[in-house]
Amino acid sequence: MSYLAVIGEAVADAFVQPKSLDGALDLRVRPGGSPANVAVALARLGAPTRFIGRLSRGIVGELLRDHLVASGVDVSWCVAAAEEATLAVTAVDVAGNASYDFYARGTADWEWTGDELASRRPTDAACVHVGSLALVLEPGATHITNLLGTIRERVRSRSIRTSDNGWCPGSCTGSASRDGAHSPTSCACPTRTWPRSRRAAPWRPPATTSTKPEYDSWSSPRAAGARWPHWTESA
Repeated sequence: MSYLAVIGEAVADAFVQPKSLDGALDLRVRPGGSPANVAVALARLGAPTRFIGRLSRGIVGELLRDHLVASGVDVSWCVAAAEEATLAVTAVDVAGNASYDFYARGTADWEWTGDELASRRPTDAACVHVGSLALVLEPGATHITNLLGTIRERVRSRSIRTSDNGWCPGSCTGSASRDGAHSPTSCACPTRTWPRSRRAAPWRPPATTSTKPEYDSWSSPRAAGARWPHWTESA
């Protein structure tokens, strides 16, 4: 049966709660991360979805894993990583302005090795979605880019490819902005934005078609001159 593959990070989002009388910093921690959220949404819509990520073996990693599994996501290709999970802490002031602290240095999501990804090549997926900081932060970004290169021709002829780089425009670093230009496999800008008002519908496998896409996210992402991700049509 066809499945959808999502490659990327799962991040714990910690929200600062109102200050307590004893001066303690209280956090409410929720599972998140853009690619993990995509995988959860797809699975909840009824699509067979496989998440390809590195999940920490620790307490926070278990929170992320449990959330994915409870939503119906296949995590059999996830790495049980020794590194700590990535944490994003968010606080909102009285004016409604948000500030963020990120704890992401050396965490599980970005520490891919070539061997780990070599055994997790979604060549038979109906759709491959890749995102978002995992396309930017090394050493994993280079290995994911290399993976996309190895499956490019096999997937191109019959699949939808989408990519979400949450740091666009202009704030990409690392592999996504070498020489000031976005890498084709690291930043895919859209031909069209999926309408926010569109109602969710049960997933159906993409029909085979010989129609060329208007825009190929794996060949010329800058040609469209767009700024934000992420929708490309089936080849």
